[in-house]
Amino acid sequence: MKLTTAQAIVKYLIAQRTIIDGTEVPLFPGVFAIFGHGNVTCLGHALEEERDALPVWRGQNEQGMALAAVGYAKAMRRRQIMVASSSIGPGATNMITAAGVAMANRLPVLIFAGETFQNRIPDPVLQQVEHFGDPTITVNDGFKSVTRYWDRITRPEQVVHSLPHAVATMLDPATCGPAFIALPQDVQAESYDYPESFFETQIREAPSVAPDEHTMNRRHRRHRLYCQRRAFTEMPVQRRRAMVQAGSSELATQPHDRVFHPTGRSTRRPSACRAPPRRISRPRC
Repeated sequence: MKLTTAQAIVKYLIAQRTIIDGTEVPLFPGVFAIFGHGNVTCLGHALEEERDALPVWRGQNEQGMALAAVGYAKAMRRRQIMVASSSIGPGATNMITAAGVAMANRLPVLIFAGETFQNRIPDPVLQQVEHFGDPTITVNDGFKSVTRYWDRITRPEQVVHSLPHAVATMLDPATCGPAFIALPQDVQAESYDYPESFFETQIREAPSVAPDEHTMNRRHRRHRLYCQRRAFTEMPVQRRRAMVQAGSSELATQPHDRVFHPTGRSTRRPSACRAPPRRISRPRC
């Protein structure tokens, strides 16, 4: 199937599906976009052709629309992913803050930003950062530190490799976070004969990870501490004043049925303590 790079990206996103509460829904329900010279002629045209299957909402600010995409992923519990797209230059850098929020909170969002021409004949373009020592550096390099997956498409056939890896990264609980793909303006319009299997419908589900033993023990300690605090608050005031607050290291080295007074006398007063530590360090001689 011969398509342009932009058309192949849009068709691949539409083919990704997921299951929510027993109902099949799109994995990518929509796109937030602000169109400029870096994404309007190719990606914008491809989205316009498929506007019924992949709706587009025009943002008023790149940072705001990207943050809205992050908030949608959190509201949907990472089961659906929104797409954010902007032109090159300040429009792209405005989304770095939102990418950092998604990175810190392990929330998936797919970001497409325009890129300079790979053939470098139109150079410099509008709002391009001119780095005379390294012409490969653009503003999109700023996303590398705040994204889980970063790629720059320099050939149309690279989409076959890049998009599945980006989707897998966003759906994996261990590596979940924002994915960024830079789209040069000339590469968006280049065509390639893509395999039809690349656009077949795929049901994507985020794998569920069972908690490990350490997590279960931590939850058990929290629940035990919660029960102790609740018993203390429900205790009569007269008994509450006589309660002994002991440290975890003290109770870990003493019998739990009796708390020892600093003077050497034992007391039967009710006690509360923090959860004992995992390892008790021995005193040094």
